[in-house]
Amino acid sequence: SDAVADSFAYERVTPNTSTFGFHGLFTFWRHTPDDEITALAARFSPQIVLGREYLELMLAYFELQRAGPFKALFAKRRELSSAQDTYAAIHALTGNAPFAQSIMQTGERLLAAG
Repeated sequence: SDAVADSFAYERVTPNTSTFGFHGLFTFWRHTPDDEITALAARFSPQIVLGREYLELMLAYFELQRAGPFKALFAKRRELSSAQDTYAAIHALTGNAPFAQSIMQTGERLLAAG
C-alpha cells in the first residue's frame, strides 16, 4: 500500500515523519553535506547530468543560495551542454524566462570567477 511505502521512503512530498530513505536525486540537498555534493558533481554520468532531476537539484541549491554545490553542479552541466541548451532546459523546467536567465547569469559569473 502507499502508506507502507511512504513509511520507508519519500519522493516529491516532504514526509511528516522519519523515513528509511528517499527517492530522487532532487532530494539530495536535504541529506547530503554540501562538500560531498560538490565533490560528487564531477562524477555524475552524462545521463544524470542532462536529466530533469539533476536540474531540479541544481535549482534547489540556487534557490537556497548554497553557492558551492550550485557552482559544481552548474559547471558539470555546462561541461556537457552549451549555455543556450542549459538555459533552454532550465526555462522548460521552470517556465520562467527571467528566473532561468538569473540562474544562468549567476552560474556563468561563478564559473568566470574560478
